Amino acid sequence: MAFARNDSRADTYAVLGDIMASGLTVKLEGLGMFYYTANTAKQGVESVGEVSAKQITGVHVRFIPETTRNSSNQS
Repeated sequence: MAFARNDSRADTYAVLGDIMASGLTVKLEGLGMFYYTANTAKQGVESVGEVSAKQITGVHVRFIPETTRNSSNQS
């Protein structure tokens, strides 16, 4: 995804929010990756048929910073 230089910060946040709201991971070159994880109320279920959104107790936005390595494998 490319942004024009005249896009406001609010426009950028709105677009990223829309992408993440659909459950997709967002990677920003030179910055890192944003993604969601969910907490659930139960340890698990016996079958796929028992899986429900009602089991989700919390959602968190996670961030992994982008790193680069040089030829000697150092950050």
